[in-house]
Amino acid sequence: MLHGEGETPTPGSFILGQFDFSIPKSGDLAGMFDYQKFLAGRSLKWRAFAKESRVVPATGLLSNIVQYFLSPVRNWVLKQLSKDLPHREASLAGAILLGVRSNTSRNAGEPFADLGLAHLFAVSGLHVGVLLGIVLLPGKLLKISPWQKFVLLVLILPSYAILTGLPGSVIRAAGLALFAMGCQPMGRRGRSLHFLGLLFWMTTLWQPDQVLDTGVRLSYSAAVGILTVNYLIRDFDLPRNGVKGMLIGGIIVSLAASWFTLPFAAESFGRLSLLSPLANLVAVPAFALGVWIVVLSLASSMVFPALSDSLSALGWLVFRSLAGLVNWISDYSGGGNIAMPAPDFIKVFFWTIFSLIFASTLKLKFRKKISSFFATVIFILTTSAALFLFSRSGSLFSETGPTVWQFDVGQGDCSVVSFPDGWTGVIDTGGHFGFGGREATGPFSRNIFPWLKRYGLHNPEAVLLSHGHLDHTGGSVFLLKECPPIKWYGAGKAHEALLPDTLGLNFSCPGTEEVLHRWNHWELVSIYPPLKLPAHSQENDHSMVLALNFKKVTQYLWSGDLESEGEKHLLESSKWGGPARVWKAGHHGSSTSGSQPFLEALNPELILISCGVGNRYHHPSHDYYVVKGDTVPSVRTDLEGSIQLKFHSNGEIHWKSRERSGLLQALP
Repeated sequence: MLHGEGETPTPGSFILGQFDFSIPKSGDLAGMFDYQKFLAGRSLKWRAFAKESRVVPATGLLSNIVQYFLSPVRNWVLKQLSKDLPHREASLAGAILLGVRSNTSRNAGEPFADLGLAHLFAVSGLHVGVLLGIVLLPGKLLKISPWQKFVLLVLILPSYAILTGLPGSVIRAAGLALFAMGCQPMGRRGRSLHFLGLLFWMTTLWQPDQVLDTGVRLSYSAAVGILTVNYLIRDFDLPRNGVKGMLIGGIIVSLAASWFTLPFAAESFGRLSLLSPLANLVAVPAFALGVWIVVLSLASSMVFPALSDSLSALGWLVFRSLAGLVNWISDYSGGGNIAMPAPDFIKVFFWTIFSLIFASTLKLKFRKKISSFFATVIFILTTSAALFLFSRSGSLFSETGPTVWQFDVGQGDCSVVSFPDGWTGVIDTGGHFGFGGREATGPFSRNIFPWLKRYGLHNPEAVLLSHGHLDHTGGSVFLLKECPPIKWYGAGKAHEALLPDTLGLNFSCPGTEEVLHRWNHWELVSIYPPLKLPAHSQENDHSMVLALNFKKVTQYLWSGDLESEGEKHLLESSKWGGPARVWKAGHHGSSTSGSQPFLEALNPELILISCGVGNRYHHPSHDYYVVKGDTVPSVRTDLEGSIQLKFHSNGEIHWKSRERSGLLQALP
């Protein structure tokens, strides 16, 4: 199951085996992906790993229905999609129709996310709406009664919800649809907002953890926004029919959904696409058309295979054309994205106040002054949305000195240093997951880079790879594709991590005493390796050593995986001889680094150790770091998560981790 092989167990099945349980990782820094919260939204509290396991079939009526009816239908749909469509479009269609995710669908969906169109791939109201149309259109032609339509939907919509894994967004959309269709036979006009609240209350009682799920919150907030705005403007003298009516209606729906989901989008995605309202006007109809065609192709495959083949080709053309257009716009404009830090109480408070003003403005009912109405609404939206668009946060950056983050990337290494003038450098890029090739995903692409984008740090001026080992270079290929026009530095065999992409790349090994960046009295300086090293030197001892200096005094020292021999050569061959107030421990806190002469030269006040939980190398293996008879305090990423350090020109250093914080006082 870990590798996506074999059949998916049916709901209610039991998996037997010996498991190692661990608590999922929580978010280390404000705005960073919180895996613990993500799983909690799906009622999952633990992660479990097993070398061998077996599935015991489920029992009971619902499980039998799933096992003997719905699961075969699901497998048939996926098999038919793979047969009728190319791999990329088949993966997209599987994600769209059934919520089946793969690396192919994730990669293909990234440009859509850049334009604020990620909701197209979340099985939700749009997909239920398309399904409703496919079910109700034949019913309209056959003139079946409202009660017959309702019974038909009672049979189909719950089955579809189970097929997609019962996500909260589908339950919400299917519940609203059943409510609306159930009111028709009784000659009643239901109040959708009231029922939406009742539905949310009932499903939350059934599954309280759903309030933590991003998809559920976005789905309900978007629905509330659309229903509320439609209620407030129901008496407006707006065009309802024709192209003009469709255009105005589409703009209103898009703006309402964007506005009411703004706090949750800021919290979850950290970016806002200015092109999203316009992109939705084009993409949603085209997307819905593609879904219609693919579903009709599946429906006709058992009766008219020739028609099914033609529809599949047409569906492929629609999806490929839409993907090509979205890719082109995303590449050309960058998606029109603006970084959004994680919202705090003040921002949410003002968003609420402006929402009330917005609602009051709608109640004024500009009946025949459409231009004034839209001008007022757009002014309110843009003014209040600006609250969420500050790219730098005072709680994360120092205005009098650099800020350094040592990220928790498991058994690897990754740091970022940002100066007050905006210059940013990435120092190592962590490893990658599993045993994939050079383009495999890893903690940098999954967690670190999205966080950097949130705070406008995703276009670094320099990337510095300490040496060529994979746990330090694993995210380099990803970063090279995302930010090609930057300066690359590396030592040892670091350049091999970028082969064959190094052709024409601005890549070099910095010289000793080379200043990589200077701001006021602050400097980032390369102090090792020298031009020549002993022939027997290992790759670890080729590690680049960087010093962050203030008035020539080292405040922070990176030494990669430098071991005792390299430390000795550093002290003998360079002008640098310490001290360093904060040291990022060499080789993940291994006993092969941090020799006593080197520690005495450093005389650090704080040591940072980057290592993974329960790693196979048993890092850190160094005894307590002792200098001049005193134990030096240390902070570990495996125990305390990512670490932030804010340097100030008065000599103070503020640091904090997930668990604690501290202050290094100014030097006398």
